[in-house]
Amino acid sequence: NRIADRVKRSEMVDSGSRQDHTPILLEIDLKV
Repeated sequence: NRIADRVKRSEMVDSGSRQDHTPILLEIDLKV
């Protein structure tokens, strides 16, 4: 339920190939 936890998750994705995917995933997490 903590947004900070979701941000950490998105950060892990950021470690991937594209950083642009981070904000997109963040938006989806916020919706969920």
